Amino acid sequence: MGNLSQLTALFGWLVVINLLFLTAFTLALVFFRRVFITMHAHWFHLLESDVLLIYAKFLTYYKLLLVVLFLTPYLALKLVEMS
Repeated sequence: MGNLSQLTALFGWLVVINLLFLTAFTLALVFFRRVFITMHAHWFHLLESDVLLIYAKFLTYYKLLLVVLFLTPYLALKLVEMS
């Protein structure tokens, strides 16, 4: 990367894009829960309660990785730019 402001912009866009993915998946689960549960339970031979648990774990891990890999470096770079 060229300079600090370009790196900050990159991490900023990574945060935005990943938040959009997280929001889209969450909204899809809220509005089409039954379709997703039935489909994945059938495809992977799981109980419906297990599918819900897997969804919850996925969303939790995705949010955690988003914060650790993208948001924290973005905020750190913003602080460095300000000083």
